[in-house]
Amino acid sequence: MSQPENLYLMGVDGGGSRCRFALANADGRVLARAEEGAANIASDFATAAAAIRRGMEILRQTAKLPASAQVVAHLGLAGANAPGVAARLKDHLGLARAAIEDDRRTAVTAALGGGQGAVASCGTGSFVCRQTADDLLSIGGWGLPIGDDASGAWLGQRAMRRAVLALDGLVPMTGLLRQVADQTGGERPQMVSFSLTARPADYAALAPLVVAAAEAGDPEGRVLMQAGADYIRAALTALGHRPDQPLCLLGGVGRHYAPYLSGLVSQPPLLPAVAGALILAARAAGIETGGKPWT
Repeated sequence: MSQPENLYLMGVDGGGSRCRFALANADGRVLARAEEGAANIASDFATAAAAIRRGMEILRQTAKLPASAQVVAHLGLAGANAPGVAARLKDHLGLARAAIEDDRRTAVTAALGGGQGAVASCGTGSFVCRQTADDLLSIGGWGLPIGDDASGAWLGQRAMRRAVLALDGLVPMTGLLRQVADQTGGERPQMVSFSLTARPADYAALAPLVVAAAEAGDPEGRVLMQAGADYIRAALTALGHRPDQPLCLLGGVGRHYAPYLSGLVSQPPLLPAVAGALILAARAAGIETGGKPWT
């Protein structure tokens, strides 16, 4: 079925630290890209909505969309699984033909190219999914206060807790824990002040310290990374993933868990997550997605 010449596809992949945008034509060729900051619509709706609006406007201006353009959008956003926030954002942005859901399906569609397998996404937040022929099975993604195990925010928060224990003299002070303490105030009263206002992205900013320290042999860093990997393994087992099936480790932290997941082989994602959002927008528009570039 032929598509109208003025039909465009918009994809948005929004996480707790960054939000990426892409605009494509019906042939799957990307015409414009943009990137903005944090886009977790549950933890900070106003900030996320403003970032999303800016990114979408950049796409429109860069691609010089005509006034008659018909845009079908798919937004995969962290926090969109919280009750009511997706509908609130859709109304706020005035989107007519748009689907807004959390970022799991977007990431899995891109990473596996529509095929079967598993994805462990560990950025600011985290989730673990298994795509079968019939369904998308998922564990986690409930936000830092009650979940997001193995995520960057989880790693940073746990490292900070261990740093406080070290300052209290309950565990040995290591290079990693000293770095974390220094970066969050240096002493316990200042660290308390940090914790009272810290958002997941603030804790996630500590995750690179954990990853680097673990690679350098810091015992606290290695214990934290192994704990995150153990969670990923347990989630994959619960979802029925087998070692011979495809596994993609996504997010700024995800790929660093590979050395701690003995017996499991991971592969790079086939496409970036924002391409998954474009593919889902194309499906919603009735466009055949196979064989198109999405680049």
